[in-house]
Amino acid sequence: MKIKTINIPVINLRQEFECHLALFRTGSFKDAVYNCKNIPVELSSFSWNGAPDQLLTFMLQRAILGLESYICAAVSYEAPIRLGASHESIEKVERPYCLGKNVFSIFYKNLPGLMGQEFQLSAYSQDTFSALKELYRSVRNPIFHGHQVSCRAGAYEGVVEAFELLSSVYSWIDGWFRALPAYYKGAHR
Repeated sequence: MKIKTINIPVINLRQEFECHLALFRTGSFKDAVYNCKNIPVELSSFSWNGAPDQLLTFMLQRAILGLESYICAAVSYEAPIRLGASHESIEKVERPYCLGKNVFSIFYKNLPGLMGQEFQLSAYSQDTFSALKELYRSVRNPIFHGHQVSCRAGAYEGVVEAFELLSSVYSWIDGWFRALPAYYKGAHR
């Protein structure tokens, strides 16, 4: 099958994340999510009137995929500047799954590690690294393989907590990714 793809502009990924994070930080968004079958929820690029568990799953999937894409773009931009990176390193950035089998290790250790160990998430914050590793094990991997967020007690708060954790990962990237203007980094914090 021939379907041509192009990169999503990283600024769009970041803006979508920041808009969704801002919604989660409002007091009224939880009610909107749990009432979305009756009254559509207005998001930055569309309206949702499906089930709340599907909305929370979709938003979390988009946030994680956006972050993984953002890291690729950040390393792709920074590696040649910082290291005069070799053709081999650039090729690895373009095909990050050649860096290992564990998705978490690829994006938060191996890929930024192409620029040096000091760029790995664990060097920035061991607490963030450990929390994100647990999020990947318990949430990211399941929701990318046939599961969805359950809207039982505490689910909404768990998704909010995940978004706050992802926000701290963006802060790590902001410490070394210089391509975007500062006002796009954490605009809604």
